[in-house]
Amino acid sequence: MAYVAMTMARAAEVCARLLNRDSLAEIKRRTGVGNSTMKQAIETLRLHGVNVELRARTPLTEARSAEMTRLFSETNLSNRNIAARLGAPLERVREVRLRYNEAVVLAGGELAACGCGQYLHHPRLCWARTHENMKAHGVRSVLTLPNDQQADVRDRLLKGETMRSIGERVGLPRSLIYSFLASFAAEERTVRTDAFKVGAGRRRAVAITRQTARPQATRPEADPLYARIAAAVPRSIDPAIRDDIIGDAYIAILDGRAKVGQLTEVVKRARSKVFAAFANSFGPRSLDQVVAGTDDFTLMDTLRDESSSSWLEEMGATVW
Repeated sequence: MAYVAMTMARAAEVCARLLNRDSLAEIKRRTGVGNSTMKQAIETLRLHGVNVELRARTPLTEARSAEMTRLFSETNLSNRNIAARLGAPLERVREVRLRYNEAVVLAGGELAACGCGQYLHHPRLCWARTHENMKAHGVRSVLTLPNDQQADVRDRLLKGETMRSIGERVGLPRSLIYSFLASFAAEERTVRTDAFKVGAGRRRAVAITRQTARPQATRPEADPLYARIAAAVPRSIDPAIRDDIIGDAYIAILDGRAKVGQLTEVVKRARSKVFAAFANSFGPRSLDQVVAGTDDFTLMDTLRDESSSSWLEEMGATVW
């Protein structure tokens, strides 16, 4: 029930209804005042010599009391629903419910359990009923998740996982995970803070390791352009000369001296150029070309290392 400010008009209405001997529940429902305001109005009227007679509560009949007991034992209706069905005040239904529960416990019986662990339809606030109402109204929250998921969210928060990753796991935004964390006890929040700091250090270490990881070598054929050029050059050509043809055509296209649409002409020009340079016995030859009559002996292997001092040893000189 929403409480409103007490104005002169509202105070006059409360006094008029008290003098009219309306019930206190009816006055609170009509005017929106609280119990303390109602009590203060009654005392003020009595101090000014106005006799305020409150309506006496009508006693429950045996038939209505028996019907309440039957509803308590055979149905799972709430106190509010029973009050509406029987036309009785809600406070009276609650009193009868308490006496009924005491009688069941004294007789050795067991009361139906509520989701919060207390007996069913217990007075005051109940988080289980609140969760059910939230679900019924479509409210999204960690508290509306099943118990096992709630326990998993709590465990992951205490282990230091980020709220974003937890929210993605259960399908809730980060703000709702933060609201759930705000309900933790001070000791749990301290555990969460310490675990989060340790986890943040580990996550930074992993990120740095990924950034400084050694790049893996890739095969030239992994490039689609290189693969297209290689497919246009016959494999019957000497491998060293073939690699030079592919490389010359590849660089020509990358430099913009040729277009991909003219791939056949580009390969043909590169082939003529490389053959004229390396495939005749009088012109320059590729250092990677295998010497005839050998398995893998190339022209590179026949060159002398000019920086080596082995030629001095061949002349009998002493190397200082």
